[in-house]
Amino acid sequence: MKRIIGGCLTVLLVCMCVWGCAGSGSGTNDSPTANGGGSEEGAAAKTVQLTYWMHQNDAFVPANKKLVADFEKANPDISIKVEVFPYDDYVQKIRTSYIGNAAPDVAQVFGTWVTPLAKAGLLAEVPNGGDLLANYYPAATGAYTVDGKLYGVPQEFNLGNGGILVNTDYMQKAGVQVPATWSELVDAARKMTEYDANNEIKVRGFDFVSSDSITFLFLSMILQQGATYWTDDDMINFSTPEAVHAFTEMRNLITEDKVTDTKLLGGKLSIFDYFFKGQTAMDFDGPWVIPSGIATYGNTVKFDYVPMPSFTDQPPYFAAESGWGEVISAKSKNIEAASKFVQFLTTNENNNYWNTQTGTLPPSKDQLTDQFIQNNPLVKPSLNAMQFGQWIGPVENTDYLKKVLVDALVAVVKGDSVETTLKKAETDVNKNIVKERK
Repeated sequence: MKRIIGGCLTVLLVCMCVWGCAGSGSGTNDSPTANGGGSEEGAAAKTVQLTYWMHQNDAFVPANKKLVADFEKANPDISIKVEVFPYDDYVQKIRTSYIGNAAPDVAQVFGTWVTPLAKAGLLAEVPNGGDLLANYYPAATGAYTVDGKLYGVPQEFNLGNGGILVNTDYMQKAGVQVPATWSELVDAARKMTEYDANNEIKVRGFDFVSSDSITFLFLSMILQQGATYWTDDDMINFSTPEAVHAFTEMRNLITEDKVTDTKLLGGKLSIFDYFFKGQTAMDFDGPWVIPSGIATYGNTVKFDYVPMPSFTDQPPYFAAESGWGEVISAKSKNIEAASKFVQFLTTNENNNYWNTQTGTLPPSKDQLTDQFIQNNPLVKPSLNAMQFGQWIGPVENTDYLKKVLVDALVAVVKGDSVETTLKKAETDVNKNIVKERK
């Protein structure tokens, strides 16, 4: 499952309005579809039919469809037409459908997409939003909130870091233990990195070279030094000594410690794919990759998911985007039924089931029970880290931020100045923020 959100949604919303909503998502759908659990004859007899969209994911789709079937059984007067789209197609379809009056009643979307849709008046406000904001982690609701109002219900605390996947066979082979400090992490990574006859890396000791991992490792290293990357007027600041120190260390992991490289950037596979293919010893990633990796590769490697050491002697503070959740179209003709469906999906019991099946973390403090922890032992490191998380902040377009930071890391690996490169990154991101906020 990709976490990269392609393009600038806000700009597209404006452009689509100018273009008169041409090319909306109301055309033929050739993606896999399924009625929520009954036959077409049964669905026709129901009073209300809702359309529910989701993206293709080996862990998400079965969990969603099971909950859809449970809802239909409990609500015989409502049927759910489920439509599933490949991720890249889904990003585009969400962009066009809401402007083109072809949006589904309910959609499972990534939090980053919610803010511009809500600002454009295209999403229905959550009726009990105040209660949810009081019980949910701020990192989970940040992107779903506009002017203090909630425009969707998050289903996960999207933790892009907090833990690392470790190949236990490689650890045993290198004679290293689970790292508890940053220096131990670097030492273990060096010892587990393997090279071929041409001195090219064949096993990465510690891989963090993806758009998500580069971004969230960098931001966490700033926070763990007791600093911030925001100015008082909500603009990005990458010119601090702490930011320079963090980015320099990230560069050194590649150029001096040589525990990974940038050769896989831009490829079709994610860094967790290479971990589950046995080509990486330690992978800095979120817990959600575990069910996806197992679903794709099976039990091909022996692994554990362990806490990510702090960069300093401070707690492992980190930044997080708001993740996947449910939204209702403001133009739905069945908002009452849609709200009932979303409330069903996001009850503590149902959302705990969904989190367990998808390897994601509960967005609500009420859901983090002893039973949930017992049922999800592999994600315990991330559960322990949640208390140190904060919303990434009003970046507006995190996809652009990630692209800028990836380009910046590539530049400094090639020899450019860290200070100059970060200043350019800061300027570019802030220009984009100003544009997005207009």
